[in-house]
Amino acid sequence: MSLSTAIATIEPRLGAPGYSWLRIHFYSFPVTADDLPGVVKGDAGSMDKKRNRKASNPTDYNSSNAVIQLSVDNNFKVWQVDMSVPGHACTIAPFEPDVKTFLQDYQFDGKNLRLKSKGSYVCDMKFMGIPDQTFAWDIDLHAMVFEKIK
Repeated sequence: MSLSTAIATIEPRLGAPGYSWLRIHFYSFPVTADDLPGVVKGDAGSMDKKRNRKASNPTDYNSSNAVIQLSVDNNFKVWQVDMSVPGHACTIAPFEPDVKTFLQDYQFDGKNLRLKSKGSYVCDMKFMGIPDQTFAWDIDLHAMVFEKIK
C-alpha cells in the first residue's frame, strides 16, 4: 500500500495523565481546501468521511488509509507504537527494544515531526482465533503536528 498524504495530530491520552497520542493518519488522496479548517484543529474527520465513501470498493478500502499511533510522554519520548490498516490493528512496538528499533529517525518538538522507519512485525492473533498477521511499513515523513481541539 502506498499512501501519499499524511496528517499528524496530538491529543491527551485519556486515563493516562502525562501521556498523549501522536497519530499519523495516512490517506491515498490529497487534503483539499474543504479539509483544512478541521485539519488545523487536529480533526481528520473530513478525510475519514472521504475514505469511508471509497470503502464500498474493496480495492479502495484495502489501500485507502493507515494510522500509526505513538504513545508519548510530556517530553515526547515514545513508549509504544500501534498500527492500523483497514480491518486490522496491532501494537507493533510494545516494548522498549521494539520502540528503539521502530524509531530509526525520530524528532518531535511538539509542533514538527520527523519520522523515518522501515520494518515489519508479526502480530500474535491467537487470542482472536485467527492466524498471526505481519505488519510492514516504510515511512519517511516530515510533518506539522496539529493539536486536537475538542
